[in-house]
Amino acid sequence: MNFAERIRSARVAAGLSQAKVAELVGRSPSALRNWERGKTVPSDRGIVVALAAVLDVAEDELLELAGFAPEDPAPAPPTLADLAPETEPPARPWETEEPIEPSVEMPVDVVAPSTSATVPPPLPPIAVPPPPSAPAPTSYLEDSREMMTYRIRALLTAAVGLLLLLLIEWGLRSVGTSLKELWTGVFG
Repeated sequence: MNFAERIRSARVAAGLSQAKVAELVGRSPSALRNWERGKTVPSDRGIVVALAAVLDVAEDELLELAGFAPEDPAPAPPTLADLAPETEPPARPWETEEPIEPSVEMPVDVVAPSTSATVPPPLPPIAVPPPPSAPAPTSYLEDSREMMTYRIRALLTAAVGLLLLLLIEWGLRSVGTSLKELWTGVFG
């Protein structure tokens, strides 16, 4: 079974229309038709993965049918032992055991704060509520009010088009009659 046959059979088995599957994977219905007819295959690996999820097909199978090589497993993240240096780092001047002599003498009245001062307890973490999730937009095919709006627009467009055709026909008749009268008036 090739890619086109597999996605078509999975879509039919799931009871989904081409338009709905195309909407769910973020592509146009014509792109899905071309995939199902075998004219093209998706060039984006992410689209094939989305198709597999929507159609409930094994991701690896669909990727292989679409011509994508199996993805290599991600390398394991480095461990702490991998990041540890092989040798001891050089000593830093402030880590030496030798006392550092102050070069400027401090006045007696400037004293460091005593260590007996109490440190305030840390503040409790602030719980931030997650943002409200927006409902998924519905397609105009699923919303009956939207569908009725589109039907009314189509009828009005057809009525206006018919009216324009009648006006053009009336105008052409008037022009024809005027030209006929002019012809007979000039040439007898």
